[in-house]
Amino acid sequence: MLLEGRNILVTGASSGIGLAALGVFAREGARVLGVARRIDAAAVHVASLQAAGHEVALQVADVRASGEIEAAIATLEARWGPLDGAFNNASLTQDAFPVDEIPEAVFDEIMTTNVKGTWLCLCVELVAMKPRQRGARRRALRDPRERALPGHDAHADDGAPDADPPGR
Repeated sequence: MLLEGRNILVTGASSGIGLAALGVFAREGARVLGVARRIDAAAVHVASLQAAGHEVALQVADVRASGEIEAAIATLEARWGPLDGAFNNASLTQDAFPVDEIPEAVFDEIMTTNVKGTWLCLCVELVAMKPRQRGARRRALRDPRERALPGHDAHADDGAPDADPPGR
C-alpha cells in the first residue's frame, strides 16, 4: 500500500472530494484525520471505513482559524504519531451569482476560506513537519500556462522536492 503507516490530515472532509479522499488515503494504508466545520454528514462514511479496519477519525475545525488546525494536528499526533502529509481541500463555492454580481461579503468569505485558510493550514502543517523532515508538498500544475478544468481550482505548492521520499 502506497501510504502504509503514514499520518494524513484532510481538510474539507465533510463532503465531496475531501470525503472521498478520506477513503482513498485510508485504503492506501494511511491513518487519516478528516476535519471540517460540519462533520455530521461524514460520520456514516467514516464509520464504514472504520468497520472495514481503517484508522480514520473526524474532528471539527475551521481552516480560517490556525489554532483549530494546530489542535487537529495535535489530536492526530497524540493518536497516531507525527504528521506526514496533508490534503488541504477545504473550500467554499458559490453558484448563486454571476461573477460580476458576487457581493463583496461573499467574495471575502470565499477568499478567506479558499486562499487564506489553505495558507494557514500550510503554515501550521509545515511547522509540524519541517523540524522532523517529514512529509511532502505537491502541486497539480507545474507550469502557469497549464489550466485547471473549467469551474475547478488549480492547486500549487512551492515545488520543493520531498523531504521524506516514499519508502523512507
